[in-house]
Amino acid sequence: MHYSVSCECGAPQPVSATQAGSRLRCACGRSVDVPLLSVLRSSAGESPIPRSTIERIAAMIRDGEAPGGDVCPYSGRPANDWVLIRVECERLSVRGGGGTLAIVVYALVFGWLAALIAAREEVMPREALGRDTSLDIPLRISSDAASQILRIRRQKKLKALLRKTPIYAELLDEFPQAHVTALATTS
Repeated sequence: MHYSVSCECGAPQPVSATQAGSRLRCACGRSVDVPLLSVLRSSAGESPIPRSTIERIAAMIRDGEAPGGDVCPYSGRPANDWVLIRVECERLSVRGGGGTLAIVVYALVFGWLAALIAAREEVMPREALGRDTSLDIPLRISSDAASQILRIRRQKKLKALLRKTPIYAELLDEFPQAHVTALATTS
């Protein structure tokens, strides 16, 4: 994105984000200080700190600016309805610390050697990996395609539909392992 700063002479100076915090020379010969990127972004009406794709989608939905075009990505007909899609971007998982019960089960089922290995794992502290992150997003569709879309279970096919909306394609690029489910129509 390009921004603009003004010299004391009044001449606008186009600048890019990479020039934030630097100094430029105006055609009049004066030195022009380029403010920090957060200041440039604020002066352009943007958030001082770039938002994540999830935050941008949530803000669009909250502001009634749901993404999508006028054509159904499934049927190619005019979009006159919505289907709600749940995108589970991340899931919380825990690693380490199996507990005493796990050691006993290992000993009974696999023998004492396996129990010793499990006991070693017990010493490792429990560690939470990732976080539960999901988002329910509207997808513009034609009303005659709603029932077919709700029956789709293949991830590849659902993701292909979402990728036809640029902001949703960004979300899937950011979270390629996301799990997608068609929930219901919103009409």
